[in-house]
Amino acid sequence: MKKIFSIYLLFIGINSNAQFFSNTNAIAINNSIMSVNNMDFENFGDFSNTGEITINGNFINSGVFSSNTLNKSRIFLNLNWSNNLTFVAGKSDVIFTGSNQIIGGLAPTVFNILDFQGISGNIKTLQNNITCSDTLFLRDIELSANSFEFKINNGIIPVQRNSGYISTTNNGSLKIYFPVALNSYFEAPLGYGNSASQYKPVFLINPNNDSFGITLFGNSPLAQGMNPLYLHDSVCSINDSYYYKFKTFGSSMFYGITKSVAESYYTKLSRWDGVKWSKISNSGQTGTLAFSNLSLNSQSNFSTENISQAIEKPYVFAGNDFFLDLGQSKTIKTTGYFPSGSSILWTPSNNLSCDDCLEPVFTMGTPLTTVITVSNGPGCISSDTINILMKKDYRNLIPTSFTPNGDLLNDKFGPELLPGDKLSDLEIFNRWGQKIYKGTQNWDGTYKNTEVMQGVYLYKLMILSDEMKNGELKKYFLSGEFTLFR
Repeated sequence: MKKIFSIYLLFIGINSNAQFFSNTNAIAINNSIMSVNNMDFENFGDFSNTGEITINGNFINSGVFSSNTLNKSRIFLNLNWSNNLTFVAGKSDVIFTGSNQIIGGLAPTVFNILDFQGISGNIKTLQNNITCSDTLFLRDIELSANSFEFKINNGIIPVQRNSGYISTTNNGSLKIYFPVALNSYFEAPLGYGNSASQYKPVFLINPNNDSFGITLFGNSPLAQGMNPLYLHDSVCSINDSYYYKFKTFGSSMFYGITKSVAESYYTKLSRWDGVKWSKISNSGQTGTLAFSNLSLNSQSNFSTENISQAIEKPYVFAGNDFFLDLGQSKTIKTTGYFPSGSSILWTPSNNLSCDDCLEPVFTMGTPLTTVITVSNGPGCISSDTINILMKKDYRNLIPTSFTPNGDLLNDKFGPELLPGDKLSDLEIFNRWGQKIYKGTQNWDGTYKNTEVMQGVYLYKLMILSDEMKNGELKKYFLSGEFTLFR
């Protein structure tokens, strides 16, 4: 049964929209369908709806508009929503069917079910604080919180969306209330643009019975006075394309922030501490939840934090310099901090078992000065140098015999010189002490151009090193015996 006490249709000028005008009397739409075509719906009285109303104009409520709390009712609205006094949602659905629509008025509105229809690129914009107590259908539109708060009053019910998202860039906020603890996760559908890469949801994981606030800023934090170049030593850079603000109340919050493939260098989260961006050491990527590629963080209760993604600064220490004998091997054991996904490179890598590992094995052939570089993205590197020197124990580098038979193998006697060293003097004596050779080249087994006999001979030599000692080049003096075979 439909009761109509006072209805005025006002036509103001030939080019003006008409108005459905309810004055101070009561109007009830009971289990009926009402259509307001090409005019605004304006209520100054007491309007009760348990049926269905289609408004092809604006909804303006300056009185009391109530929907039944037991029976379902619906409102289809093509233009803007303005609630200036009291709106009782009851069990109603409010379906916004237009393209770009405003939801505001002088008073906040608490909706039951909110259904935003339209296509990608359509924007529904808040001009006051709005609450959705039941299901939110974002479908494909952007819900712009503008500078206001949009509250989801039952986080147990997931948001229904295709490509739609909630934007909060103008310092608005999304607040989610959980009437009971959720032993799962809630996807807060935040974004700051229509491209897939600009959809940046936050996953609240096992939230308690409490409220949690989130703002996604689709701009550099510099706009809010948080310079992205002010960094603690543990951070190379932050992602200054966007950042979040999280607010907790009576409970702590555990959440995950999605990362795109292009953001793989961001292995930690960073918190603005009022002066600089610092690394949140216990943040990191999940491998255990149903969804992946998240940066996880835990935030204490009664706190507000500005959070961005961070590229961690690596640190590497190659170890102390060391000496090896010719042919001797040793593992270089590097230490430091190596963020997940960072790369390693040794240059040069002569005689190293690998050039991209942390613990290469070096085999002494020639001394080596090598640099290890750990990179965690463009411009984010740490490097260290190690010198591997050869032990100059020439006692092991002088042969005990030689065979000057012209086969080009072991045809001359002399020390095996290490790089940078040179033979300064070599003297050969026969077993009677007669000097039969003196020079700076290895001996060919002759005396006055005549081959000497097979036997045991003595040597004395001096090697001039490229090492400095007391301001002078170091000298090695050695002597001993050897056998000549023919």
